[in-house]
Amino acid sequence: MSDSKGPQDTPMDWRRDLILRMRQPYIEEAKRTYPQAKARFQSGLPAGYSFFVTIDLYENNIPENAFMAVRKISDGKVTAVLATKLIRVKSYQYGKLYVFPESEVLDWTITYPDGKEEGNFVGKFLDEYYRTNP
Repeated sequence: MSDSKGPQDTPMDWRRDLILRMRQPYIEEAKRTYPQAKARFQSGLPAGYSFFVTIDLYENNIPENAFMAVRKISDGKVTAVLATKLIRVKSYQYGKLYVFPESEVLDWTITYPDGKEEGNFVGKFLDEYYRTNP
């Protein structure tokens, strides 16, 4: 009689892994342009404009991409409000203030009063990817 126990396996979500690799060039572009966006925020954006950064939040090794509405950047730390209603990661609360290292920033977005946005390199990639690969 053969052993019914199969070889040790590490299950993974191949699509998530693929997307994490595919988004890397967009993260690099966001990080390259982040210093200029940060400087604009710190100089004071016009009324009605907002500055967001995007980070990955984790729970049980599962990441979820989240927009954080920036309130302050100082000494390598970002103080921001969670502006995404999370689906998988439940230990963070929408609307709550968090402080995290600036090194965790993956992307940035400046929103205009008319709905236009600058940045959001990763977000635009993900929107297009999911639109064409449902």
